[in-house]
Amino acid sequence: MLAGIAVALLVVSCGGGGSPEATRSATTAAPAWTPHLVLTGKAVHQIRSRVAAADEPWTSAWAAFVKSYAGPALDRTPQVERGPFTGGQEIHQAFLHLDEDSRAARNLAIAYAVSGDIAYARTAHDILVAWSREARPTTLDDYDSPDTGQLQSWGAFSFAYAYDLTRASGLYSADEAAAVSDYFKRFTTALRGAAERLATDPSIGTPLRRPYEWSSKLTYRYEDRVIGGTFAMALDLALLGLASQTGDEETIAWVLDADGNALRADRAVQHALRPDNDGDGRGTRPVPEVAILRTYRPERGGTVDYMTYSARLATLLCQVSDNLGRPLSESFRPALRDSWTYLARFFAPGAAASPNPTDVVDTAVCLPRFTLGYRILGTPRLRAVLDAGDRSSYYEPQFLGPVTLTHWPLP
Repeated sequence: MLAGIAVALLVVSCGGGGSPEATRSATTAAPAWTPHLVLTGKAVHQIRSRVAAADEPWTSAWAAFVKSYAGPALDRTPQVERGPFTGGQEIHQAFLHLDEDSRAARNLAIAYAVSGDIAYARTAHDILVAWSREARPTTLDDYDSPDTGQLQSWGAFSFAYAYDLTRASGLYSADEAAAVSDYFKRFTTALRGAAERLATDPSIGTPLRRPYEWSSKLTYRYEDRVIGGTFAMALDLALLGLASQTGDEETIAWVLDADGNALRADRAVQHALRPDNDGDGRGTRPVPEVAILRTYRPERGGTVDYMTYSARLATLLCQVSDNLGRPLSESFRPALRDSWTYLARFFAPGAAASPNPTDVVDTAVCLPRFTLGYRILGTPRLRAVLDAGDRSSYYEPQFLGPVTLTHWPLP
């Protein structure tokens, strides 16, 4: 378990953190808990060992992560959005503090897991407890929008990830742990409502087709966009994250096993990676990625960006499902291989142009996402894509943070 790891391994110098004595004091009396949402206890041990041994790419990724993210977050003061959101501003601006604070807490928790430095866990704890005691998640009754659930899902998942890695630190009192659990249960209610609404979309089970956003000549099956879309997968991930921390087995079963759930995790991945579409106009039909239909929008990204975004969610959903007892990575390995291999063609070396003639590919945003595919598949082509950039800087903001540090394949 994490407590044992913190005592047994060398505490890596993090800058601005507590002493090894403080770490031992905080973790010796920690409750029994093994992290399992994203990083398992075994993975934490392996990553810490790699960093302590100065092995690459973990060592460089760790240094870059501390400098750019974890270190600056040590002095963060929570900016709690008390909620719920009921309008008055554009909804994409409504949950910015949730995003910022949850990502800071997640980053600090990862830094604690890798180093054992209790200072990181303490600030993560302070952020999470403040939100647990003061914030109210937004339900569809508060603001009825398709974005209400998915825009909160990123923060919900990051807070669950942060708690998973710090709850064995010994910092949470019984009252604080109860507050976190209550907050996560209220968040689950809000996001479950959004997911259940999405699962009743009238297109599900129909042959409805629509043209791509960037081509009227190419069409796709609309239910793929609903079941295998980024909203559905983000909600699934957030619900699994929250429920894994509260012992909500009913919600976990709804996401992983329920026959009546159209957005069930395996169905979401299937529709995301094995969609019915007219291809890319260049000989690949169907394209093994549902987001081929998306057009370029300066404020949101482009066709290739959306496809890597979607493939990243599907791959992470497989990983989390694996960790929670419903293995999906192996059964979806062919689909993951086809999707990531297709996407690799748009990146160096020998990058092809996007099939969307008006597309703009944000390489800096897309490259870190390939780390998830490489972790599972380990193919030379995916490695070549990752080697085209600065691996030490790879960071996925919404769900995972420093992906080279946490997701580079371990021997």
